[in-house]
Amino acid sequence: MLRHAQLGTYVVVDAETDELVATARRPQDAEQFSLRMVRPGLAHARELARDADVAVVVVGNDPHIIARETLDRDTVALPPAQEELVRVVGAAQPRTVLVVMSSYPYAFPDDLVPAILWTSHAGQETGDALADVLLGRYAPTGRLPQTWYRSDEDLPDLLEYDIIKARRSYLYFEGEPLYPFGHGLTYTTFDYGPPQVVLDGATVAVTLEVGNTGKRDGTEVVQLYSRPVDPSVVRPSRQLQAFARVELAAGRSRRVELTFPVSALAYWDVAVGRHRVEPGEYELMVGRSSAAPQVRARLLVPGEPTGGRDILGIDVRAVDFDDYERVALVDTSRESGDAVAVTGSGAGWLRFRAVHLDRAALRMTARVGRLEPGEATITVRRDDPVGGAVLGRLRVGRTGGQYTWTTVSGGVDAPAGTYDLYLVLAGEQRLDSFRLDVS
Repeated sequence: MLRHAQLGTYVVVDAETDELVATARRPQDAEQFSLRMVRPGLAHARELARDADVAVVVVGNDPHIIARETLDRDTVALPPAQEELVRVVGAAQPRTVLVVMSSYPYAFPDDLVPAILWTSHAGQETGDALADVLLGRYAPTGRLPQTWYRSDEDLPDLLEYDIIKARRSYLYFEGEPLYPFGHGLTYTTFDYGPPQVVLDGATVAVTLEVGNTGKRDGTEVVQLYSRPVDPSVVRPSRQLQAFARVELAAGRSRRVELTFPVSALAYWDVAVGRHRVEPGEYELMVGRSSAAPQVRARLLVPGEPTGGRDILGIDVRAVDFDDYERVALVDTSRESGDAVAVTGSGAGWLRFRAVHLDRAALRMTARVGRLEPGEATITVRRDDPVGGAVLGRLRVGRTGGQYTWTTVSGGVDAPAGTYDLYLVLAGEQRLDSFRLDVS
């Protein structure tokens, strides 16, 4: 029985035309369908694969079903029936190629098949294009635009949007992906010569020789990544800065130049509220994917030096923290604004790195909101959220609602100097901003 969810109609058989029509309004009037096996599919696939020279198995997803907007997958693994089909065919025919047509990454066991070809849903010429690649008439040149993880365990919670904290995406992932960002093979091989790096004003240029060392013509996608060698804050371990598609005949080579602006090395500095290029040494990595650098070079960038974070007598937004635990971003009003709130049980904390006080602070004021009755606290600690010296504590009472804000204040004993400042938030509360003053 098939039901159209929006119209509330059911499939019936027209008595005169013997055609299926969607006219029934009640389930009891609808045609009842049953499944009858005509031929066991896995056994038939095994027979066909055993007698073939090469087997090609196509799996993946239809963009209208399985996973789409408003419908999430619960695993990155292949559907069990698809994996079983691949294993049955692969066991019968060692020369099996797996074609994956999908809208998103999948995870495969390492021993599934010897060759995998992936494509998106590319339109009416997809079949001809795949045939050209499989038959060798066209050498593949595509590269993965995302990281393909090995299993569900490599993924953060569905609602975890902080890729830095979760150490996810190719920028921060510390594990071994199934296929890394930028990955892609072709029917020939390439080598890379030593790079030459030039910093010319606001532009970085990396030049190197790339050669086709195989027996077939092909296209290499040369990729340039960067990372700061000794960053003061958490930065990506690799970040794509430039790439070039290089077509080379077999046995030929050519000089390739990759350029990017120095400003691409910047990060958002919460202490100053803008992008900033940190001075220091950067490593440049050139290769065929984010996980396969072939050559490396170092670059010294002048950047923009910064001292401590001056906060004395300044309203500091709570969302401009450098690190956190058990807090979430929330809205200050229904229209605009950002604040933080404690999540889950236990206390949460905010870290403000390398704050600078040229004089001792004796008072703290905080703009807070609290819905629940009772009392919450904001404890100010130095250098550690648990064992650090307590510099002061504010008590937060009920303000009347999550969008009802008030200020609370109290004495603190924050000495002059430069150190990490932690605000430990205990109990249900929202924090919009805080301020340290000398009196």
